[in-house]
Amino acid sequence: MGVNSKKQSHPTDTIIEHAFQTVENGFKKKWLHTSKSAQIHAIYGITEGDLARSYRGKWFARSMNGGVYRHLFHGTRRAYRIGDPGAGLLTRCHRESCNLCGILRKSFTITAARPGGKFGPRIYTTEVSLKADIYVRNHYVRSNLHAMLLCRVAYNRPRFVSVARRFVRTLATTVRQNFSIVEKGQLPPDMNATFALPGEIITRAKSGASGQRLVIETWTGCVFIAATAALLVLVHVGIVRILRLREPLAATSGIGDIDIMNSADDTTARTPRAGAEDGDGPREDMSLLEFTRGLGTASSRDLAKSLRNRRVQRHKS
Repeated sequence: MGVNSKKQSHPTDTIIEHAFQTVENGFKKKWLHTSKSAQIHAIYGITEGDLARSYRGKWFARSMNGGVYRHLFHGTRRAYRIGDPGAGLLTRCHRESCNLCGILRKSFTITAARPGGKFGPRIYTTEVSLKADIYVRNHYVRSNLHAMLLCRVAYNRPRFVSVARRFVRTLATTVRQNFSIVEKGQLPPDMNATFALPGEIITRAKSGASGQRLVIETWTGCVFIAATAALLVLVHVGIVRILRLREPLAATSGIGDIDIMNSADDTTARTPRAGAEDGDGPREDMSLLEFTRGLGTASSRDLAKSLRNRRVQRHKS
């Protein structure tokens, strides 16, 4: 079935027309969104006769064993414009990245299922067309249309589960006894509710459209806001303290800062305090702060010049 993909049906065949109308009505009824709409452009179906004569149809009838089935939607990725006008209609490709054509050629296989689903690597279907459309992706396909599958799903003796751990406990019996696994819970009214998205992030392919949503937990949002507020407060306090200093901060001396600090200790060690003459006993080293005050420099640049001159004189001597 094509989503956003003109309805093409034989006008004289009332049975087929009724079937297509039923599918279209079901799709629109389960498109649970108040602002985003979808228009069906084409519906492609398999006749009951062809299905009954096919190998898959016979296998499905045997596995049903007199049970019931439902029509549910399945969204997946396509890497070929199958179903689009001018693309050969239902001509299938053989690209490994095209899940849609792979399903049409080989049917569903558990081994090809993505392991990151809520209930593990299984085949997921839903009666909500909007939810299935979340999983539909155009993988490097230049098309504004979405392609979705409407599947006939066995519904024998359904087992209803609400969390994954219950599914794990009942998995063995459901496989042996032909149960169907159905997730319990109310259907969300629109896209503002939380849907069960794939484990991987759904990104937008080139020239294609896909859903992309970010779900943020409440506690993580609060932590982020609190951390941001604390950082802003610290920055504000630092700025206020700088502005309230009695003396302005000295201007930087540029690339000479490192050279100044390397020679400062050696310079102060060679400079005696006032009143300490040669031969009057051991020299008493002055601190770096006392030394800079004695130079009478007005800026760090002047200090750099003074230290440079003293170093030159020391090397000459």
